[in-house]
Amino acid sequence: MAYELFWTLNPQKLKPFIKAYELENQQWSEKVNITAWLNGFYITRAIAAVLSEDNPYFETPLDITGETKRDGMFQDSEIFNAYAAVFNKEFDNRQING
Repeated sequence: MAYELFWTLNPQKLKPFIKAYELENQQWSEKVNITAWLNGFYITRAIAAVLSEDNPYFETPLDITGETKRDGMFQDSEIFNAYAAVFNKEFDNRQING
């Protein structure tokens, strides 16, 4: 909104601009949250790939748009297996190291 326009409108006519601003901030927050989650997912998979031969790292980037299916997409069970492999490896190391 232009500075001059702000001072010429009454408060009632400013409501759509406020709503648009709030919506833009909400969308930005959701995008940041998804990005953070996806980074954590990639890091978890990388750790699992290092600690276990049964969990190779992705050959292609994940398709998060849902428009196409790639061979690199993993099911929930595969994601759980990656988490379990990391946990089990850490558990085994604690058993060995006391």
